[in-house]
Amino acid sequence: MELSRRDLLLKSLATGVIKLSAGMTVASAVDSWRRAEGGARPATPTDQLGPFYRQGTPKSGGHSAMLRSAGDPGLPLAVVGAVYNTRGAVVPEAKIEVWQASHLGKYDLTGYRYRALLLAGPKGEYDFQSVIPGHYPARKWCKHRVTSPW
Repeated sequence: MELSRRDLLLKSLATGVIKLSAGMTVASAVDSWRRAEGGARPATPTDQLGPFYRQGTPKSGGHSAMLRSAGDPGLPLAVVGAVYNTRGAVVPEAKIEVWQASHLGKYDLTGYRYRALLLAGPKGEYDFQSVIPGHYPARKWCKHRVTSPW
């Protein structure tokens, strides 16, 4: 019986053959393994509910943006990542549109609060700082997908 990468990793973790370093998850270990072998990456799923394009979204002027202001309520959030295509190759200068809810789960529908247009760097890298968005009533559950470039 041939084991998948994930199954082999889980069995190795369960028996103590492999130990993950602090802050590393099983998902990030599997992803790192896949990349080391030059394997394909899964495409980010399509989100039919947004974000909605709005002409005039502030451009960050680079691959980094500060979406929160001093004194904003809510827990600070720092997001760091990189853009890759499904073959695992870096996508330099990819356009990344960020639009998120406030700490109360409210979107700014008339202005540009917590919104930015980033241009990934030459290695596909980007980052932004904001606040952790609150739950908003249109969603019955909170779902998110976090991937690690490592």
